Amino acid sequence: MAQLPDENVIALPQPGSARRPSSIDVGGYARGAAAIASGTEAIGKGIKSAANDVGLALRKEREADDKLELARANGYLNTALLNHSNAIDRETSGDGLVETYATRINKAVDTAASSISNPRARELFTVNAQDNAARIINAVKSKSFELLRDAGMANDIDTMNRLRASAAASGPEAANTFVDTIHGYIDAWETKGWIDRLKAVELKKSQAAEFARDKLATLAPADRLRSLHGGAASRYGALAEILPADVRQQMSVETERERGSVMESPQAD
Repeated sequence: MAQLPDENVIALPQPGSARRPSSIDVGGYARGAAAIASGTEAIGKGIKSAANDVGLALRKEREADDKLELARANGYLNTALLNHSNAIDRETSGDGLVETYATRINKAVDTAASSISNPRARELFTVNAQDNAARIINAVKSKSFELLRDAGMANDIDTMNRLRASAAASGPEAANTFVDTIHGYIDAWETKGWIDRLKAVELKKSQAAEFARDKLATLAPADRLRSLHGGAASRYGALAEILPADVRQQMSVETERERGSVMESPQAD
């Protein structure tokens, strides 16, 4: 039976033949395979490029969303903080002021931060927002301090004025009680930080002068003049010397006028 030549027969020369071994040209197949590979690679690159483009577009969209969320959060918070700041300026009572506004401001920060979906962006926003909130809360503390100080001192001064009027209308022993009480108030103000040391000394002097003036005003004109001009040797001369020189001089002029008016009054029949 005839046999088809196999690769060995085709490739090898017959014995005694000068022919070189033949070979099969596979170049076309190789070039086709290379073209297919190249096309596949191009397709792969195209797919990768498209994926990169899609990824880039998504990132840009996400960045735009993040920026918008941040802008809206800042807009909300800044408006809230500004409104709170304006409201603080209108407050008239310091009682519970710090606690009230601290709660409101912290709530505004939390509300604004919750609108940011990016965890890192939300964290950075919150840190910055807390700094801004702290400045407003410090302003609340200052406002509360001023209101509590002013209200407290106003109430104490009213009590001191009534005490001074009572002491001026009483005997000499009331003066010591008045001075001790007044000094107690002023020392307490200094301790609370409502006034400094220099102001405390100034207030003690001014309160003593006001008491001296009120006490001398209760005397008859002649006795008052003797105290104003008689020095410490007179009954209330020590009080008169507490008065500033210009006040003492003014009081002397007014007393002379008062005494002259009394002396010129018609006598009853």
